[in-house]
Amino acid sequence: MSKRLPAIIILFTMCLPSYPRAEALEVNTKISRGRVTIAEPLDCKVSVRAPFEIEVSTPQADSFGPWALTGAKTEGGGKESSVTLTLLTYTTGQALLPRIPLKVTAKDGRVFTILSSSAEITVESLLDKYGDAGDIRDIKKPLSIPHSALFYVLWLIAALLAAAGVYLWRKKRRSRGLLPAQESVAPEHPLEKALRELEELKNSGLLDENKIKEFYIALFDIVRDYFAGSYGIETRDRTSAEIYADLKAVEADKKLVALSRDFFERCDMVKFAKLRPEPALCREDWDGAKTIVEYSSRRGTIS
Repeated sequence: MSKRLPAIIILFTMCLPSYPRAEALEVNTKISRGRVTIAEPLDCKVSVRAPFEIEVSTPQADSFGPWALTGAKTEGGGKESSVTLTLLTYTTGQALLPRIPLKVTAKDGRVFTILSSSAEITVESLLDKYGDAGDIRDIKKPLSIPHSALFYVLWLIAALLAAAGVYLWRKKRRSRGLLPAQESVAPEHPLEKALRELEELKNSGLLDENKIKEFYIALFDIVRDYFAGSYGIETRDRTSAEIYADLKAVEADKKLVALSRDFFERCDMVKFAKLRPEPALCREDWDGAKTIVEYSSRRGTIS
């Protein structure tokens, strides 16, 4: 009996089930590019190979450091499986893509947690990369002058004479008490006007109606008009790059200039690059616009 015991032990050991181990997993991380512009999607593909059948699940977190997860797609099956994560960031400069935890489930029900490789991604500013060329402009048609310059001069003189006549007539009637005196209305303060319009935009329902582009156009106009009223710079019919250049020339506060640059870039991405951020990011940009207005006002830029 003692001679048969080792053989029995070996046979029993061979019949025991073998369980997969985490060390048997082979993980490979592939980044679509190492340089992107702000808010440009970046694909990170994590592939897993194993000697047994597995399934890779998408991560539950919606952000990893400065990166936000906007989409995930799983592929493969059996002993090879992968997930492609679509990420973006609004931070410029060197942005670290951290190691992302993923759940791997074996066929027998065991669950492992793996980590992707980290990577250093360069995020470029649209204004720094393209400058004025980053904005889209409509093509203007050639102007044609159907009449001579004298024709327009005569019309201008006639209009001025008519306006002067109406003014004198109203002044004479007012002096006789035939017309009520005009009440002088003080112009609305730029800060009060901007805050009022921001609240109106917040309650407009554009985000509830999924009108993302219209929301950002209105948000950009509020900040643009505020800069015109508080700094005295021309903002109408001008690109965000031109407005930013004028603001940088008159504003010494680097924090305010940086906040304004990032805000302009995000608005341009929605208006021209067809970016459609989630409602939560839209509300963050609304908060950013309010911060720019209030921070500028506290610095005493408005006379």
